[in-house]
Amino acid sequence: MALALARASVNYNDGDGYVQALGDSAMTPPTLTNVNDFCVIVIDNV
Repeated sequence: MALALARASVNYNDGDGYVQALGDSAMTPPTLTNVNDFCVIVIDNV
């Protein structure tokens, strides 16, 4: 079953879902240092 889950995760580009299913996910909060906390909003008025 783990192999089937791994293959499905690769096929759907869902590495996070695979790691969460294993119970090995590490969620980190925003650091607010602008190092990796990056948000983009694009507004196009064409």
